[in-house]
Amino acid sequence: MNKPLEIKGSLLARNTLLNLIGQGLPLVMAVVTIPFIIHGLGIERFGLLSLAWVVLGYFTIFDLGLGLTTTKFVVEALGKGEEDQRNKWSLSLFTCFSFLNCDKIDLTRRL
Repeated sequence: MNKPLEIKGSLLARNTLLNLIGQGLPLVMAVVTIPFIIHGLGIERFGLLSLAWVVLGYFTIFDLGLGLTTTKFVVEALGKGEEDQRNKWSLSLFTCFSFLNCDKIDLTRRL
C-alpha cells in the first residue's frame, strides 16, 4: 500500500488554477474561432451547427452523476494510497462513458 496523499495549500491552489484554466480556455478559444467558423460556413450552416451543439449538450443529462461520483471515489482512493482502487474506478468510468457516448457519435453522423 502506498503512502496516503497529503494535500497542502499550494497543491490546492495549483489545482484550482488549473481547473479555472480548463474551464476558461475553451471559452477563449470559442470567442477567437467562432467568427472564422461563421465566415467559412455561412450564417445558415453555422445555425445548424449551433443546433447540433445544443442537442449534444442536452445529452450531458445522461452523465447521471457518474463523473462526480467517480471523482469522489478516485480522490478517496488517492487519499488512502489505494492505487488499484483508483485504477478500477477510472476504468469503470471510461467504460461507462464509452458506451453512453456511442449514441452521440451515431446521432452526429446522421446529422
